[in-house]
Amino acid sequence: MKHSRGHDSGATGEEGVSHDARRNPRREVRRFLLAAVLVCLAIAAFVLVRGAWLSQRKKEALPSRAGSVPEAPERAEETAESLKAEGLAVARRLMKEFPGKADPILLMGQVHFRHGDSSEAMAFWKRGLKLEPKRADAYNGMGWIAMRKGDYETAISHWRKALEIQPDMPGVHNSVARALMGLNRVQEATAELQKDVEISPRSSLSYFLLGQSYLQLENFDGAEKAYQKAIEIDPNCTNAYYGLATALMRLGKGDKARECRKKFQELKAEDMKVLKDRNTAYDDLLLMKGVLAQTHEDAGRIYRKHRRIPEAEKHWRRAAALDPNGATGRQCRLQLASLYEGSGRIPEAIRMYEEVERLEPEDAGCRIALASLYGRVGRFSDAEKCLRKAIELEPHRSWAYAALAALYLKANRNVPEAKALARKAVGLEPTAPNYDILGWALYANGEVAESLSAIQRAIELEPHNKEYRRRYEQVQRKL
Repeated sequence: MKHSRGHDSGATGEEGVSHDARRNPRREVRRFLLAAVLVCLAIAAFVLVRGAWLSQRKKEALPSRAGSVPEAPERAEETAESLKAEGLAVARRLMKEFPGKADPILLMGQVHFRHGDSSEAMAFWKRGLKLEPKRADAYNGMGWIAMRKGDYETAISHWRKALEIQPDMPGVHNSVARALMGLNRVQEATAELQKDVEISPRSSLSYFLLGQSYLQLENFDGAEKAYQKAIEIDPNCTNAYYGLATALMRLGKGDKARECRKKFQELKAEDMKVLKDRNTAYDDLLLMKGVLAQTHEDAGRIYRKHRRIPEAEKHWRRAAALDPNGATGRQCRLQLASLYEGSGRIPEAIRMYEEVERLEPEDAGCRIALASLYGRVGRFSDAEKCLRKAIELEPHRSWAYAALAALYLKANRNVPEAKALARKAVGLEPTAPNYDILGWALYANGEVAESLSAIQRAIELEPHNKEYRRRYEQVQRKL
């Protein structure tokens, strides 16, 4: 989802910037930053949704496949209001089926929040927190309600509570940073954004805002790197090109700055065309489908928590159909894949992972999971292909090397290469599982003494693992 396209209104015209820069460069940067920060804060609750329909309008529908999740059917009676009513009905049904439980009450708060009813959302969240005080999601929502009102201090207080409960909660440090920027506490905002990109390294929005904060602090090298990272993650991050052009100009890199300014103008024109051609009724329906998909995803989680698997599957399939190409649809496919795998429905699990792979071709984790399932049904070449692509995507992580080594060992193929892959995995991450696979690979290559040494290292790292001890005893008997 190209959410960061929503930053476009934070930019000023090119001619005005060039003229001001000749007169007073530092004033030009500050004026630009002030405008950009205010716009970022104003669109905080809207930017993700707008990005959804911008990217959705440009994407083709996910190709249909036998057994895949069908797209939500277009019905004449389906309107934004009918979808809104469906979301409320889902939450009410959960409250009825699980009386006195916090989850359905907090979900009802989320539904009202997503529909723009802040007072009802607050009432349900407060009610849910009385039943279950340590709910970071409720405090996160309360923070956004305060943020919408411009009460930055209260927003920060709610988000700090959320982080006390869940320190690695994605996006919350980003939210704190935006509130701090609204209070002109830029140094503190920078620290929060640095924490956020550690938790969510694929957040182009956080890198964009980090570039903004560095620019305001006149750390132009830092700004250049942050904007470049935002563009690397999302090549259509319109305003990142504008910010990068500003940073490059201040660093004396005029030619590169002009290239970035040109790219910004191209993307800006494209965004304006999309906005001009917008069908308001269609886009409102599309937005509400995304909102309803989130509600169905949450409902599925609650049903699975209570071991109501058929209901969980029903809600996740509905969510995936409502949001076929978006983040919610992707997450629900992963949930369905896990559900199917756990119940032995391997072909269906494979189809779900294959759909996620088409949506996120750069997701190495999905490829590794898919390779494991391919291996279980004897599709060796497909599994090998997935793992080699995962290594290409993440060459500095050990998991794909270890998984490919294990695949070769299980199939008794390419045994010498399995040893090399296992050594590479241990070199990258000397963990107990990696040492165990290395021990297995060494034994398969006839190096029994070296195998014992590797398995012994795995036992030292995880002394309570019975499987490692069993393998060690088996190999020892071969001496």
